[in-house]
Amino acid sequence: DSIAVSECYDSLGNVANGSCIYEKQAMFPGGFNGWRNYLQQNLRYPDEAKRNEIQGVVKIMFTVDKDGTLSDYVIASSPHETLSKEVMRLLQKGPKWVPAIQYNRPVKMRHSQNVVFRLQ
Repeated sequence: DSIAVSECYDSLGNVANGSCIYEKQAMFPGGFNGWRNYLQQNLRYPDEAKRNEIQGVVKIMFTVDKDGTLSDYVIASSPHETLSKEVMRLLQKGPKWVPAIQYNRPVKMRHSQNVVFRLQ
């Protein structure tokens, strides 16, 4: 058996003596509720998709950098190009995300997010 020893760091890069966040995923500011509110206020269902009754889930992958900036967008799956473009618009115009944390330090993380388009 082996024992792994790890250290956590404060915001200045010094070894932290207090609590340690070993790992935390990147997230939209305000978490799930913040993301939901952002979508409710900013999502625009594309006219072409409405006319053609296109619905479904757009799955997008992107990188959340150490400072919360998003980059390297890739649409993993989508029912239609107009829905993909709307998701890209939302992420590009949105706020910086809260970066991922490992051992109390912000780290770059690859993230995937689903956006559901449903006609009512």
